[in-house]
Amino acid sequence: MKRTAIAAAGALAAVGVAVGAVAWRSSHREGPAGCASVPVAQACKPGPDVTCYPDVELLDSRGEIWTPDVLAGKAVIVNYWATWCAPCVEEIPLLAAAQRDHGGRVVVLGLLTDPVDDAKLEAFADEHGLDYPVVRVDVETAEAFGHPQVLPTTLVFDPGGTLRETYAGPLTAEKLEDWLAELLAPARP
Repeated sequence: MKRTAIAAAGALAAVGVAVGAVAWRSSHREGPAGCASVPVAQACKPGPDVTCYPDVELLDSRGEIWTPDVLAGKAVIVNYWATWCAPCVEEIPLLAAAQRDHGGRVVVLGLLTDPVDDAKLEAFADEHGLDYPVVRVDVETAEAFGHPQVLPTTLVFDPGGTLRETYAGPLTAEKLEDWLAELLAPARP
């Protein structure tokens, strides 16, 4: 009886420490490349006609964590793709340029749907100029962003976290720049 009580007390203490550590980590996390988390200034308000960026933590292939707070204030392009998908591969330079050319105001998250190991992914990225974050799709990610019917599929979120576009099929440079021009335009008085 005494052993059971001691074991239960030990388990309860361990749970308390774990919960405290998670709470501390959540309140002290820094984003990718040491960027401090920024509270969502213009938080999306979900409604019947409004879809918001999901409250999900994504771990990319470089070990960086992407959360809604890290992405706050940026246009976010979420792109479902696969290494075997020719139209997906054709989009990579457009997506890389979108992130690179907009001075930190745009983040592209590539959601990889095929089971490529790290070495092959790194070689693929080098060969195709893929320099934006790649997140491997798992059950939680697919539930958060939806299950695409075709590849590529792109979701475009404004800097406030509101879904503005869902596009199935290959992107064009013109379409991507039109979206970004609208999303990054200065607010009208």
